[in-house]
Amino acid sequence: MKILTSPKSCPKQKKRNLLISLSVMGFFSKGTVYVYLIVHFDKG
Repeated sequence: MKILTSPKSCPKQKKRNLLISLSVMGFFSKGTVYVYLIVHFDKG
């Protein structure tokens, strides 16, 4: 996942991009955990 940052962008924008990417990554990691649990319990 690439985040395009221009040299002119202010630190606030960079921080916001970082927060967005972190939340997205956290969301996806949580999603994989949920899927794993669902599949795991489905088999059991």
